[in-house]
Amino acid sequence: MPNKNIYFQKPFTLILLFLLIWIILFQFVLKQNSFLPKPLIVYNSLSDLFNIYQLPSNFFFSVGAIVFSILISVILIYFLRYYLLTQNFISDLLLSIYKLKFFIPIILIGIFLIFWFPLTIYTEYIFLTISSFIYLSGLVIKEKESLGNEYVFAVKSLAIKDKKNYAVIKFKQLLPLLGNSLTILHLKLWGILIAYEYIQHTWGLGTIINNSIQYRDLSTLFSVSLLICLTIISGNYILKFFFNRFVHWE
Repeated sequence: MPNKNIYFQKPFTLILLFLLIWIILFQFVLKQNSFLPKPLIVYNSLSDLFNIYQLPSNFFFSVGAIVFSILISVILIYFLRYYLLTQNFISDLLLSIYKLKFFIPIILIGIFLIFWFPLTIYTEYIFLTISSFIYLSGLVIKEKESLGNEYVFAVKSLAIKDKKNYAVIKFKQLLPLLGNSLTILHLKLWGILIAYEYIQHTWGLGTIINNSIQYRDLSTLFSVSLLICLTIISGNYILKFFFNRFVHWE
């Protein structure tokens, strides 16, 4: 139990330590620099972040895309679990895409979606859902071969149909792996999201980063980057909490 608390608190501790060093060093020691903005300047620019850059709406749009993609992909995997855990055209195709190191097909899909729908802001919800589903489904298909067959043989001896055998027994064996993979997926999705929004330049935190770089606004860039880091860490904590609280595989 103590180890789990340290695991969750350590990232926040590191960020607090970074902020303390940043305040002391860049506010009082290095008063003139172009590396990081002074804390007082960042504080004074917060009103611009909310009013000019429309931080609240952009933030919730990006977070909504992450939550939507993970939720929908998990639901799809649950309902398609039998097809993912047996050899068929769907599982073979998804595994082939997954084996392309995941990012290669995702980059291609993202580029064409931006080209086909340059002004459609909700396309990124579909894009992230596709990315999330490919990652999780490919992981399930790949790891199913490493599962032990003891439970499967026991269920077959009770004359339970193969469909239920694969759908229930093997899928439950994979749930701990999925739980551990959600935080990795969460981090990957944030990277994909920021890149997609940065290129599409319509809405979201990636668009704020694009604008801040274009206008050389170091204070906004620093604030948004810090906000993204805190959101990712908090999101990982929330994912672990909900998975451990509501998902059972025993």
